[in-house]
Amino acid sequence: MAKVKGKQGSANKHLQARINYLQQAATYLASRDPSISIEKCLDPLQKTTPPDHRQLHIENAACEPRTLNENVPHGVGALMTRLPNSRNPDIRFDAPSTGGLPLRLNDHLRQVAAKSQARLSTAVKRSACKRCNAVLRDGVTCTKFMENLSKGGRKPHANVLVLRCAVCEAEQRFPVGARRQSRKSDRTPATTNAEADDDACMAVAGND
Repeated sequence: MAKVKGKQGSANKHLQARINYLQQAATYLASRDPSISIEKCLDPLQKTTPPDHRQLHIENAACEPRTLNENVPHGVGALMTRLPNSRNPDIRFDAPSTGGLPLRLNDHLRQVAAKSQARLSTAVKRSACKRCNAVLRDGVTCTKFMENLSKGGRKPHANVLVLRCAVCEAEQRFPVGARRQSRKSDRTPATTNAEADDDACMAVAGND
């Protein structure tokens, strides 16, 4: 009698665990109180030893308050710092007040997923900005609104959910009302045959 093989699990369990850890760590650091990460910037006099003047000038420049654009709602973040983009060092963007570590963790998460060819879930992909890797939190680091570009907004299938990042102002657009086409393997044979017949009729009409 043949031996029944047990159910095999995922071959990259350690990579999936690593991706989950990076995602949870980035979300946790982004949700921390901003006053914790910028405490030394707000009160530099707590240091007992006098620091170097050049180093103090660099720290004060890095902790200098920066305001967001006028179209960003209140509460997105009061203190901003300039950080380089990991993919393009020449481009710099305003990092949130919680610091640039969540952005670095999200960037590392995408690199691990790309190298291991692991498919990220929709929730994980939508939780980070595709341009600057900032953790997207509604009303804190991003704005969320519905958009309908149809005439008078009368077509419900034209509704689009827009996530606008407050760090780099990149937008992610997700159709809401449109019906998503099913996979080819999930389609019924009748639908596939009808589509093939339509293609054949169009080809014959084109030859005529």
